[in-house]
Amino acid sequence: MDHFIGTATIGYWLGRDYWRQGIMAEAANEVIRFAFEDLSLRRLNIEAFVENEASNNLIKKLGFVFEGTQIQGNRSRATNKVHDAHQYRMLREEWKHQEG
Repeated sequence: MDHFIGTATIGYWLGRDYWRQGIMAEAANEVIRFAFEDLSLRRLNIEAFVENEASNNLIKKLGFVFEGTQIQGNRSRATNKVHDAHQYRMLREEWKHQEG
């Protein structure tokens, strides 16, 4: 997080036993609210490996906007493989509009 610039990058990992239960959506929504309301940030960034359809779908459902793909931008700690990653953003104004 950079208070001067007003941005932060968020990420998550959830064990397989807890997938598709709404847990991550609920937690992520609270992190987003905290970032914009309590920390007064202006922008959040998040990314997901291109092949991780579930995470990409959740990120879009949360209201993040796709900005591009970073080629060979990350290495998985679990597999040690290098992955391309989709990059997303959410601006405070976009979040406020969603909350309406």
